[in-house]
Amino acid sequence: MRSADHKAYLNKVYEQMVADLHYPQGKDGAQMDATAFKYLVAWHLVRCGWRKPNNLDHLPLVEEYDDPLIKKRKVTGPGVVEDAVTWVPLDAPDDPLAHLEDMTMREIEALDPDLQLEAKRRLGLEVPVEIPESAGWSVQPFITITDGEEAGDDTEWIPERNS
Repeated sequence: MRSADHKAYLNKVYEQMVADLHYPQGKDGAQMDATAFKYLVAWHLVRCGWRKPNNLDHLPLVEEYDDPLIKKRKVTGPGVVEDAVTWVPLDAPDDPLAHLEDMTMREIEALDPDLQLEAKRRLGLEVPVEIPESAGWSVQPFITITDGEEAGDDTEWIPERNS
């Protein structure tokens, strides 16, 4: 459990990171509107241990506050991209299936879905591939036909190519 001072520190760092992500600029000078995801990115980076080294004078200096709170763990399985990761608490095991041979099926079934699949794959069990009833999404087409001018059959609108 983090102390109130630690939480205040993390919130201050988070506020600084959000402020710095306001229309970030790339090395080519291009700017981006990061409004849609800057809060998520800022909180993630703060928990990874990123800190801005100034403007924290009013908070107690405790070095362990700067330690990361989360780490990445590789995710494997059918249909998962090669470099996929999930973020877990720093004290979580690097491989939650390291002692798979000692786990019961009840313990395996209590795991997150991706870990369940990986455990069954490692045990050599057949893992069924579930195909959703409606693969993907669809939109009901809506067409409005109105009276208007007929489009000409000429080709004046096609740009000339350089020969």
